[in-house]
Amino acid sequence: MNLIITILTLIISPHLLAQASMPALPETESANIQDDRVIAFNELKAKALTGDLGSLYSLARKYDIGIRGICAQDKKLAFDLYLYSASSGYKESQYHLISYYQAAAVKDEKHSADLLAEACMWSIISGRSISGISDATRAEGIKRAGEFAVNKNNNISEGVAKLNIPEKENLPETTSKKKTPLKRFASFEDYETYRKTITKDYLAAYNVIKTKLTNATPDEVKNYNNNAVKLVELQKISTANLRYYQPKTTTTDVNLKGAETFNKEKFDKLYRQISIIEITTDLQTPITLEQIKSGAEFVDKLKDLIATNPKLYIGRSVTY
Repeated sequence: MNLIITILTLIISPHLLAQASMPALPETESANIQDDRVIAFNELKAKALTGDLGSLYSLARKYDIGIRGICAQDKKLAFDLYLYSASSGYKESQYHLISYYQAAAVKDEKHSADLLAEACMWSIISGRSISGISDATRAEGIKRAGEFAVNKNNNISEGVAKLNIPEKENLPETTSKKKTPLKRFASFEDYETYRKTITKDYLAAYNVIKTKLTNATPDEVKNYNNNAVKLVELQKISTANLRYYQPKTTTTDVNLKGAETFNKEKFDKLYRQISIIEITTDLQTPITLEQIKSGAEFVDKLKDLIATNPKLYIGRSVTY
């Protein structure tokens, strides 16, 4: 059995994988082309349309959760993008599909064997092993991997329909709930102490996961998730309370004014960037660097933002 899996893993190279059609991308919701978030999102879409697999994966993640004012949540489109890039050989998307089908199997016991066979298929294609699957299901996964590798006209959408996966996630009706006030600070120094503590603890947990990845223990994953939740709270606090600090000056020196304009533009760009970074707070196996890199990116960009000497709004009642 292991020999068969090894052989299949070796022969299934990206250029042999079945090619799905490139999913059509909807228009960006916001037409404000001056908004840096819109600029960044449209740049990502443009790269994805050229066939850049990393950009396709990143775009899939954004449609997976939705970004207010930029793109609505569309689980079906996200899945199609993951599937397209996975079928083109992109490892991170293949890993995502393993986790997707494993999670779907837990929710849908009636079709769990089919779903786990699909997960097994992607594990063989990607070269990443999975456990907890019966020999019969694994054999079916091996069969599907072989068929997928040679069938150039493989209709992925029909395969997904056969497994009874809904095209779009049915989200529960939203109910009004009391908003929780964000943490408040008496001074910028108090905020800085809080920021440094949260980011230090997060990076310690991040470095453990980064080093171990799939070998991380449940307690280490739990510790990472707990610190990632605190990092998201820091993100909310920072975007709600940090504003650009305009130094009071009466100078008419053109060069000084130009430098001030540059600093403000730098702040605005970093501020928009940290506001849309999606920090993973619930790691899914198999753990990849792609899942955790956004948290470290946020820590770095927030540090750069602080270097621009922003102003902290004190005494405001901010809720989320």
